[in-house]
Amino acid sequence: MSAHRGRVARSLVWTTLESFGLCGVSLISLVVYARFLSPTELGVTAMALSIVQILNIPVEILFHDALVQRKDATRRHFDTAFCGYLVLGIVLGALCWFGAGAMAAALGEPAMAPVLQWMGLSLPCMGFGSVLIAWQRRAMEFRPLAIRSLGGRLSGGLVGIGLAIAGAGVWSIVAQQVLMVAFSSAVLWALASDRPRLRFYWTECRELLSFGVFTTAYQLIAGSIQRVFTLMLGAFLGSEVTGYFNLAFRSVDVLRDLFAGAVSQLSLPLFSRLQGDAPALRAAYASAVQFSCALMFPLFTGLAVCAPEVVTVAFGARWLVAAPLFAAMALLTYQYFSRMFAMPLMNAAGRPSMPLIGISLQLIFVVAAMWLFGRESLWWAAVAWAGRLFVSTPVDMFILRRTTGLGLADQWRGVPRLLMCAVGMGAIVLGVQHELAAWPAAHRLPVMIAAGALAYPALLWLLDRALMRRVARFMGEVVRRRTAAAAA
Repeated sequence: MSAHRGRVARSLVWTTLESFGLCGVSLISLVVYARFLSPTELGVTAMALSIVQILNIPVEILFHDALVQRKDATRRHFDTAFCGYLVLGIVLGALCWFGAGAMAAALGEPAMAPVLQWMGLSLPCMGFGSVLIAWQRRAMEFRPLAIRSLGGRLSGGLVGIGLAIAGAGVWSIVAQQVLMVAFSSAVLWALASDRPRLRFYWTECRELLSFGVFTTAYQLIAGSIQRVFTLMLGAFLGSEVTGYFNLAFRSVDVLRDLFAGAVSQLSLPLFSRLQGDAPALRAAYASAVQFSCALMFPLFTGLAVCAPEVVTVAFGARWLVAAPLFAAMALLTYQYFSRMFAMPLMNAAGRPSMPLIGISLQLIFVVAAMWLFGRESLWWAAVAWAGRLFVSTPVDMFILRRTTGLGLADQWRGVPRLLMCAVGMGAIVLGVQHELAAWPAAHRLPVMIAAGALAYPALLWLLDRALMRRVARFMGEVVRRRTAAAAA
């Protein structure tokens, strides 16, 4: 790991900048949309966006991991992937345009049809830029990717925010989605020193698909879980309830991706470079899990206990119904950050089919639970959503052990102590909340944040000083690299 620490820190500078920029724009956009759109409007766009995002997965992922992981990838592989992505994006975009009416009727939400038609135009735009994303990530050249993502998200976000303020309603989100992808692909092509050509080779296609089919199936199932859940919410409980869930999902996901978006881009290329050294690969996995949990557990514990104050201050009192959902989604990230590196580790080990088992169980559970009891109320739907993790996590642990030899204890090394620190911090913050219950939410929230910011480092110092020192050293390296990059 020491040989790669400098490169990881340098790359993390750009992936962190990208994640902060993307999540910052998304969070600002969400606050504006919550102020100017109703829960019903937010629910309708969430349903349409769920379909587009499901269809977007193969357009973005089908060849991506195979190009990054494959040691002998050639120009012919990249040209073939470019042609495949373009065709796939055009076909799926046409499916949205011509099939929107039928899909909207099936879900009982006619207002979704025109929204889905126009949102689907983002799919051909994604097909145009997907291969360049894989090209840059393979080389761990994250600077052009950061500029591309920031430029696209900022341009689309500004247009969407402006339209929302002007009273465009759902069309503000449609414009943001399409322009964000279109601008991102255009910027990436403008910055690329070399570009793929329209050439297709069947041999290279079969080689890429032999790996890419499994990773795409995983991402398709993983990405479909929340989207299918959202669509079932709309069909069973209506667009208003879907709007409350969508606010909770998007709020927590934006903050989760602030960190995960930066780190996840590094995990597959880094693990792939270590795939011939099993001890180093296991050490890299353990360090990644510990660092992630050490940084993220306190943040999302704080969000959970401060949910009423955060929702009131950020989105307005009319969204307080979503506060318990917001808290629940924040607490579920414990499982996410503990397991987020399992799939990249199995991919780096050349076993892309294995993660499919656990993630398929999640999808099956969500569909069955929503059909059996989740349709009864908002709260039963929340139980259906959370329950999937209790079913899939033990299976995921066993599969990772069989695939990589990483023992169950090693998979959770250091995590229980970090969880204890986070829970202890949460208890302290709840105590402050109780004492200051008479204060307005906007005044109470800063005091609660300060209490948590002081409590967690103190608890971590008491329970795991060695980990705290390692995290501090690594973050110092990242700061030095960032300073050097800014000076250059």
